[in-house]
Amino acid sequence: MKLLFSAIFLVVSLSAIAQWSWQNPLPQGDGINDIFFINSTDGFAVTSGGYFMATTDGGAHWTVKNQPSTFILNALFFVDEQTGFACGSDGMVIKTNDGGETWNVMPMSFDDYLEDIFFINRDTGFVVAEYGVLIRTDDGGQNWTNIDLNSTEYLTAIHFPEPETGFISAKNGYLYRTTDKGTTWEEVDTNEAENFNCIWFADKNTGWMAGDWGAIFKTTNGGSLWTNQSITDVHPYFNACSFIDESNGFLCAEGVIYKTTNGGENWNAQSISDDYNIGSLWAISSQIIICGNEFGVFRRSTDSGDNWTSQTESVTEQNTILNDIAFFDDETGISVGNDGIVLRTTNGGRTWIAMEDDIYTTLNDIEITGTNTGFICGNSGKIYRTTDQGESWTGLVTNTTTNLTALFSLGSDSLWSCGYTGVILFSEDGGESWSPQSSGSSTPLYDIGFSSSGTGIAVGLNGTVLRSEDFGNIWNTLSLSVNKTLYSVLVLNKDTIYIGGTMSVFGASVDGGVNWDTYYLHWIPDIYDIFADNADSLYAVGSIGRMEVTGNDWKSADNEFKHICGTYIYAITQTPSGYHYICGRNGMIMSDRYFEPDPGPGSAPVLHDNNSLQIFPNPFSDRITIIHGNMPIKQVHVLDITGKCLKEIDCSGVEKMEANLEDLHEGIYMIQVIAGENGNSNYSSTSRLMIKN
Repeated sequence: MKLLFSAIFLVVSLSAIAQWSWQNPLPQGDGINDIFFINSTDGFAVTSGGYFMATTDGGAHWTVKNQPSTFILNALFFVDEQTGFACGSDGMVIKTNDGGETWNVMPMSFDDYLEDIFFINRDTGFVVAEYGVLIRTDDGGQNWTNIDLNSTEYLTAIHFPEPETGFISAKNGYLYRTTDKGTTWEEVDTNEAENFNCIWFADKNTGWMAGDWGAIFKTTNGGSLWTNQSITDVHPYFNACSFIDESNGFLCAEGVIYKTTNGGENWNAQSISDDYNIGSLWAISSQIIICGNEFGVFRRSTDSGDNWTSQTESVTEQNTILNDIAFFDDETGISVGNDGIVLRTTNGGRTWIAMEDDIYTTLNDIEITGTNTGFICGNSGKIYRTTDQGESWTGLVTNTTTNLTALFSLGSDSLWSCGYTGVILFSEDGGESWSPQSSGSSTPLYDIGFSSSGTGIAVGLNGTVLRSEDFGNIWNTLSLSVNKTLYSVLVLNKDTIYIGGTMSVFGASVDGGVNWDTYYLHWIPDIYDIFADNADSLYAVGSIGRMEVTGNDWKSADNEFKHICGTYIYAITQTPSGYHYICGRNGMIMSDRYFEPDPGPGSAPVLHDNNSLQIFPNPFSDRITIIHGNMPIKQVHVLDITGKCLKEIDCSGVEKMEANLEDLHEGIYMIQVIAGENGNSNYSSTSRLMIKN
């Protein structure tokens, strides 16, 4: 039996199409850092990938509205249904005036890691951060000033039960209190050496702080004195709290929610056994509670926390690692990862299926060698082959039990694989038989590549770089001034080669790997994959969802930097028509391919037919001709690479049209064509455009 997962794509306007969208998990898979409800039905959340999410049914369903930040978003606060704020890493503060549809970055002179935000009205608000940083605005975020607390303590959370009275929790048992709307603050030492991570007051007198090692402390006199209510048997690390009133409240930690109905005199643990670190929590009422964890899973309870249902759909288990992704054509692709998981799609990622097979070892790499043929390699010397686009797999004999980490092919017959203990395997008969090539190294190798002229490069642990000039028959170890682990190699041609690895290290050679220029791509802490697409763009992807896109100069200030998500990206690939896909931690699969939302009841269905779309010339300098089979063209939309609609052309049902795009700058664009007879099904087709002046 196969596990079927239907991707529910978000309804967005053409003028706000996200460049990258989630295909697994759904609605997304980044850590949910904060949840905020403005009433019993309308709520919002922010994530470690900078995404903003919303619900209109009390948390039963969530949608990704946008990605307003390229940095981590840690906290949010809404003054009313339209006006909201969020803060995060690198001093990021953003504001919305339309319920989160659009956001503006607030001018800030701070670059601290901002932990929490609270507004007492539309104009006056506060943000707390590390090293005792407290900043205030009195004009709705346009200007911010530092409030000197005379402290270097790590501030973690802020809460005002009423406009005049506010409290800040901190590490090391400290508390800060104001009774004059935040004009002055008083430091209170609780005389407890606890790290408090959250704070909530039911009124100006009654409140709680909770944190590490099961710490829970309560005050009934406005924070002057605190009573110990800590959990002492299992020592959970509390991340967030939410109280309905002075009696009913909830705390969240790793895989568990704690509930009190008597003001904290007793706390009852409500385990969510398959959950990981729960970082956000909101109690809509004493019955309905919403929480979110580090892997993007929303859970909802409607019975005071006794039972929980997941509001997140995924074809993979939480924390599944997908190591590689590849496509046979525009529609059929596979992704592989730990515990032998093989995912397959036959519709461009709208639906992913977890294949049932007899593969149980971790799978590390994919190599497509033909229209229907591909290979995957994994631990314990395993290599598998498919001849039906991944529908079935056959194990091959490799005569090794060493973990194999990478595959590479030249044509359909010549294949290489590398792995631990410096092993390199070679097949010259399409994988039927494999023989070892002596690498001269016992160091683990993580990637391998060749040019058509025979120049090969293999990279691995501690800066290991091996080079061959004869298709791997003889390998020589190169001496590079790099001792970082190298995970990826891209042999672009016989001269140009790139390598990347941990600590942002990056190497480039323009003479076939004889000499190297090494430097650092500081935007990406760890580089896991380097990729060249068919539009002459180069990509580096890696940790914390980072991506760098360039032409042929990795040092250029014009390179494009992207924060795609909040999890690790391990691989990037492209389909023949130019759609990009990435995969990584937490079963993450994302794509820059846009799918039309399903039409409403009574609407003509939107069908997808990229094969009928003809655009020429492409690349072009000023004008293009568009034909969509023999169907009348209704509309044409030209989008930039961020998904922003630059041009919308009504075509009045012509079968062939010429579009003048001479006002666009040189670069890569997307074009979407809507065609079809009036009253019948519409056909939506998308393609990439390249302008070269």
